[in-house]
Amino acid sequence: MFFRVRTLEETLPFGAIQLSQTAPVQYQEHDRLKSETELRIAVVPPLVVISIVLSVRFSWLLTILGAIAVGALLVQAFKNTRQRYDLLANAAYLNLIDLPVVDATISGLSDLEPRPSTDGHWIAALIAAFDRRGLYDESDFALGEAQTLDSPQDLLDVIDYLRKYDIDVPASLHAAVERAREDEHRDVTRELIDSVLAEPGSSPPPPIRNSRTEPGSSENEGSTNDE
Repeated sequence: MFFRVRTLEETLPFGAIQLSQTAPVQYQEHDRLKSETELRIAVVPPLVVISIVLSVRFSWLLTILGAIAVGALLVQAFKNTRQRYDLLANAAYLNLIDLPVVDATISGLSDLEPRPSTDGHWIAALIAAFDRRGLYDESDFALGEAQTLDSPQDLLDVIDYLRKYDIDVPASLHAAVERAREDEHRDVTRELIDSVLAEPGSSPPPPIRNSRTEPGSSENEGSTNDE
């Protein structure tokens, strides 16, 4: 995942104003859910205070009842918020609202030359598009995700493409290449050993013994013969 979902969630509410022009009915539903959410959250603090005061004067059971009421209000507020974001996401899917982050990314990718040709190039192109459009947080996030790639060739393609656009390549990306090469070499060695052991009649190599300390070694036999 080289594009943060949180970024889309943070930009979705800004499309509500545009929704009021393109789909007034959906905007009214969005506004209703938002108002109900804000009302429930605003009621929570005074309700907590009232339940504590009443429990001190009358019974501690009122605290439990207040906690249940507060929990119910927060659950309803969470559900309304989820429905509101779902409504905005569907509006974006139907092109009723625009997402500036997505539009900027698409525009940045379309302007890149040369066109990416490998997976590593596409990842680097996404980083370059973020960087050119001023989305530096997204660029840093995608660069961090690129360091988790398993293929050394993909990592080298990322480095090669970033250099074409004069983007600083962190030392951690070069370290990721070396780490991926070591992991690949280890996997190849393990597969080779497994294939040899899987052959009929094969057996694991005998353990190496120390002739100076093991009983029955040639040195001990020589001392016995001398006696």
